Parts: sequence; structure tokens; C-alpha cells
Amino acid sequence: MLWTAFCMLAISWVQLALRERGIITSAGIASGIDMALSLIEQQHEPRLAAEVARYLVIYIRRNGTQPQRSVYLEYRNHLHPGVHRVQNWLAEHVLKSVSLTELAQIANMSVRSFSRAFKEATGLTPVQYQQRLRLEVASTLLQNSDLSIEAIATRCGFDDTRHFRRLWQRYFGVSPSATRKKQTKISVA
Repeated sequence: MLWTAFCMLAISWVQLALRERGIITSAGIASGIDMALSLIEQQHEPRLAAEVARYLVIYIRRNGTQPQRSVYLEYRNHLHPGVHRVQNWLAEHVLKSVSLTELAQIANMSVRSFSRAFKEATGLTPVQYQQRLRLEVASTLLQNSDLSIEAIATRCGFDDTRHFRRLWQRYFGVSPSATRKKQTKISVA
């Protein structure tokens, strides 16, 4: 019924939310929450959206142009309790520098056993997982702030902006600046 009334609107099978001609739609329930948090952020401020997300026990809002996956959920389909404890801790302390020894202590494992278990459970090393978390935070900042790329890198725990740019390019396939330009075009449309 909605399709017949608005058949001229675009459909995207990969985006979480789509805004066109004053109509905002989402892909489903979880993306509807992301969309609502986006609207709160646009109408008020990012901090209020983050507080609402915390109240609802949601990690971080995905922006509407991102695919329907999140680092907070993507690597959690395993049953290893020690790895889950570390993933929870890293998600809550994204910006904190932490050693492998400290993470192994959180998992109640030896460093060697923890490293092996984390890689088996997630397919990533703990460092790669933390980098993905930081890149997701950077993605939100890139879209929702006027901060420079250097300031975003620093705020996301990267000591070296060049390292941040290389990781971004490797993971997203484009530079942070190109991503910002693309997102600006989408939000204006």
C-alpha cells in the first residue's frame, strides 16, 4: 500500500534509512531506532542522542547510509565468555589504550590463550577489533561534526592521523575526506 502511494520514491536494499522528498524510512526495527536517534541528533545535539542510546542500552547509532551491520554486533556470534567480556570492555572504553596483558586479565586467561581464543572467535586480533570500534566512532564524528580529520583521529584514540587515514582507506575504500563529502551530499539531498 505504501509503495503504491509513493511509487516514485527510491528504494535502497543496503541502506539503513533513506530520506527523500521529506519522507524518512528505515529498513526495520533496529534501523528505525538508529533513524530516531539520528533525528534527535539533528534536532538537538549529538550528546542528547548518545544519552538516549545509553538509556535504551544501544551502543551507538549507525548512520543511515551505512550497511546493515555494525562492529558492535558483527563479531559477537560466538559463545566464548572471556572474549565477550573483552568485547564489552572495549566497547565501553573505545578510546582507552590497553595492553594485551590487560585484556587477557579481563578475559581471565593467559595472554597466549586469550590471543588465540579472540582470533578464533572473531576472526580479528584484539587490536584490529579495537581499531574497528574506533573507526565506527570516527564515522559518527565525521558525519555529525565540523571537526577536522586530525581532531577526529585524536578524539578516537589514534595518535597518528596518517595511521588513521590509512586504516580508514583500507576499511572503507575511500579517504575520510571523501567520505565526509559524500555524506554531505547525501544529507543535502
